[in-house]
Amino acid sequence: MLKNEHILVFLQFVCFSFLWYLNGFYSPNYLLLFIQIITVILGFWSLFELSKGKISIFPSVKNGAILIKSGPFKLVRHPIYSCILIYFSSFLLEEISIFGFMFNILLFVVIVLKINLEESLLIAHFENYTNYQEKTFKLIPYVY
Repeated sequence: MLKNEHILVFLQFVCFSFLWYLNGFYSPNYLLLFIQIITVILGFWSLFELSKGKISIFPSVKNGAILIKSGPFKLVRHPIYSCILIYFSSFLLEEISIFGFMFNILLFVVIVLKINLEESLLIAHFENYTNYQEKTFKLIPYVY
């Protein structure tokens, strides 16, 4: 039986696939390409930091996991999701299409649902997670 977390990860990758199919992997616009390169670099930096804590792409928390508060996680609790949303929404600045808009909205909804599930599991696993929530932003530094 599939868990909610598996469904959310599957939907996330379905959105990635359709958005890449619609837009390609990068923008021909130099400014948007620069934004995409920065988000990819920040995303890989975040993945590197996350790998120190035995945490995966699934929201469930493994035994022995460590709460990561270093690197991009000092400012934002979910920097990988931030990078994903910025990367894919940058294509909308170049050309707005109904399918691109719909899949960006679906991706945003899936990520918000995934964050909510993940944070409830992190609160249950790490006793100091609520302190971390109070000191950091969810997705956008100094905004949200």
